[in-house]
Amino acid sequence: MPKPISKVRQVSQISVSIPCDNIEKSFRDVRHEILRWAQRRAGRKLPKDAWEGNSFDRSGARPAEAIHLEEPGYYAFKLVDDDKNVPQRHWSTEVAIAKSKNEILLGVRLFCVTMGEGVPFVPSVPGLVRQIAENHGATIDGRPIGNAPWIVDNKKEVGKLLSLLVNPKRKHDVCIISTKNESENPSSTLIRANKLFTQTIGAIHVVVLTSAASYELTKKIGKELSVFNQSVRTYRPGFNPDESEPHGHPIALMQNISMWDGGPSAFSDFLITQCLRRTITEARKHKEDIPSYTQVQEADRQLKRERNRQTIKSKEEELDLAYEEIEELQGQRKQDKEKYEADLSEAWEEKDRAIADRNEIKSINEDLNRRIQYLESLQPDTEVPIPKSFDELGKWSQKYLAGKVHVHNRAIRSARSAEKECGPDNIRLAYETLLILRDHYVPMRTQGGQKRKKAYQKELQSKGLKESPSISGQGAGKQGKTYFLNFRGEQRILEDHLKKGVRRDPRNCFRLYFFWDSTMQQVVVGSFPEHLKIDST
Repeated sequence: MPKPISKVRQVSQISVSIPCDNIEKSFRDVRHEILRWAQRRAGRKLPKDAWEGNSFDRSGARPAEAIHLEEPGYYAFKLVDDDKNVPQRHWSTEVAIAKSKNEILLGVRLFCVTMGEGVPFVPSVPGLVRQIAENHGATIDGRPIGNAPWIVDNKKEVGKLLSLLVNPKRKHDVCIISTKNESENPSSTLIRANKLFTQTIGAIHVVVLTSAASYELTKKIGKELSVFNQSVRTYRPGFNPDESEPHGHPIALMQNISMWDGGPSAFSDFLITQCLRRTITEARKHKEDIPSYTQVQEADRQLKRERNRQTIKSKEEELDLAYEEIEELQGQRKQDKEKYEADLSEAWEEKDRAIADRNEIKSINEDLNRRIQYLESLQPDTEVPIPKSFDELGKWSQKYLAGKVHVHNRAIRSARSAEKECGPDNIRLAYETLLILRDHYVPMRTQGGQKRKKAYQKELQSKGLKESPSISGQGAGKQGKTYFLNFRGEQRILEDHLKKGVRRDPRNCFRLYFFWDSTMQQVVVGSFPEHLKIDST
């Protein structure tokens, strides 16, 4: 019978900071906290060396080991624990702490090791992280983790939340769970905030947003990027209300959560899985300040080899040391191979998930395009209502321009901010210009032909509009980010614009800036109705 294959899967990777006044004392206290946690998990006493802060290695059932390097100030601990419910499955927890300026850095990695086929599970963070957060004031992104979700229920707290959301140094996701409309009760959420907080502690910020606070947040960042009425939104790092697109900060609406296969509880499990999976992929992208257990182990071996070489007095001792180093390297080679195989296996899994997601999105997109074509064929002459303000611009664009003209969130915000100055005529012109792009510019770009080009030009003339390049690439660079748009992870220049009038007065001057997205075969509108800044302004 072939030997069962051991499969290693990383479950989570957490990095937190512990601010302190006395580095040495805090380092000892956190190390002691790690050992207290391990003592309960190990099921038997740890050796005396462990409590004295020394390196140790205890094999047998539930093996535990630790390495302490005085310089540069690292302590790494590893514990292997059998699963209490699933045979041939165990959990390996690696913990490392490092001294830094005015803080202790803590890293916790959790691995699941199974023999043969694995039993599905909802991932979580080791309880050690919560223990340290509660007893030592751990933080992420400079904010205390605490022992419960952050309740945002007033204007002042909304201000703090917004500061966190837009902080360019933020590394962790912010998951906001909103309450029911008109409810100030933090428990009136569709998913359990406490469960999400407990199982992702140290990985993300978990926020409960009451109805009144949701209204305040919406006033600051707009409807398209806000969260309300029992929906759940995850704000990724790099959030910017003026540049970010809604799809870059995914939202699950109340009706979607309610209709999730398995209900809100199953959606919560899905959200936990996605959040913790991102802790691993993000850690691989960015260089970590906290060394892994393997890195500390290798540094310890290197120091021991250097010390041993300094004490060699004979050829025999030198030969013995060489044999020891060969054995260590062989052991390291075996560990590296296992880690490589685990990483490779996980990479293939991620690739398969990405391909499945891409195919699903592609299928959905094709279905939507077919539906749009079908609806257009049924109602070719349906008159589109023209709103009298930009309040519903986002919803109006999604309903009447979908698949052809993408109105970027930056354009929506710029339109709303200029509404009072531009006047009703330019508001109407803005909507009519978007429809010209939909009905004439897009067919001209996708289907070609002089007939469609002339029809487009005729429509522009009927509104007093002209199309021309907005600014040269060199000129755009002089204006900072003004003429550039962050779109699907790329910086794109707003290379064309439609214009009317030459004065700067927004009541007599109209500008709409856009570019052509050849991948999705659509127009992307980045700003209107005002004139963007140029060097001569």
